[in-house]
Amino acid sequence: MIQLLSTVLFVIVYIFSPVVSHSCNEENSPERQSNVLDIRVAMDSDTTSINLQSTVNGGTKSILTNITDEEHPAGAPLTDASYDKSNLAVKLGYLKAELQTIDRTLKDMQNGYKTFSINTDQQFCQRTKTSLGVNYNPCTKTVKNQTSYAKNCREVQKNGNNVTGVYEIFPTYSKAPFFVHCDMETKGGGWTHIQKRFDGSQDFTLEWREYKFGFGDLEGEFWLGLENIYLLTGYGLSELLVEIVDRDNVFAYAHYTSFAVGPEPEGYNLKHLSGFSGDAGDSLTYNLGQKFSTKDLDFTENCVSKYPGGWWYKACHISNLNGKYINIDIPSKFVFQGLHWKTFRSHEYCHSKSRMLVRPAK
Repeated sequence: MIQLLSTVLFVIVYIFSPVVSHSCNEENSPERQSNVLDIRVAMDSDTTSINLQSTVNGGTKSILTNITDEEHPAGAPLTDASYDKSNLAVKLGYLKAELQTIDRTLKDMQNGYKTFSINTDQQFCQRTKTSLGVNYNPCTKTVKNQTSYAKNCREVQKNGNNVTGVYEIFPTYSKAPFFVHCDMETKGGGWTHIQKRFDGSQDFTLEWREYKFGFGDLEGEFWLGLENIYLLTGYGLSELLVEIVDRDNVFAYAHYTSFAVGPEPEGYNLKHLSGFSGDAGDSLTYNLGQKFSTKDLDFTENCVSKYPGGWWYKACHISNLNGKYINIDIPSKFVFQGLHWKTFRSHEYCHSKSRMLVRPAK
């Protein structure tokens, strides 16, 4: 019996070896390593079965030898009274049945730990959402083969990444890297999204602080943040691509070969804009030179209170892609308050989708 217990304990210790580590689907995430406990079993179920079977076979032979030695000392005659094969077979059968039960139990516990690990990961990923800046869940990072930081999405593309998705970049004058959504397909790719709207799930009638640091979710509707846009465009001319979709799902675009936003002391003004082309018409040059205005910091004559959102208002605007999301026919009192671009459809028309993207000018 002592031999039996020893073998069972050996099987348990050998098979059940949990490894405590920190992970979040990204091996090199310091924040993840310090914030989440990920308990994993060190071997998969196939390996467990092989190891268990090997242990069972070895343990069975050992017990058989020990039982034989204990009941039949060296030189003692083998008789039916001293060596009952039938009784030995029963014992071995019982042992194998018990070990099979242990095998099933350990597999259940292994699956339980895997489930616990997944749930813990999900809880951590939910906690990564913040109230400042654009949200992005690093546990669902689209591309994981970055070896160093690029300055923008065009550099990401030059480094061999041709898949549209979320990447982490580190512009030259930025204090820290940040996540962006890169478009690697449209018009040659290398574009960084700075704005995206398509369903009205994100409120865009927000204050200066939100527009400065950004808001929304990179996998949904968002504004990248004026400071980040300045870091991407303020130290060298960039291209701007504006895409608009009306309520009949008709697509149009406006492309500018020169675009730059000024720094915060200058009100993140629309500093450079030229080289227009596209079938949406030019509804942004009108705002050239204007400071960015929000509901709590309006540099115009009450344009934001009349036409809510955040934009380079003048007197007041012929475009506002950050206006109210109104995807229906509207009463007259809401005219000009929606997501609109005067030269595509009309000044009163509210569009259903928009994207704004930038990349370094060639």
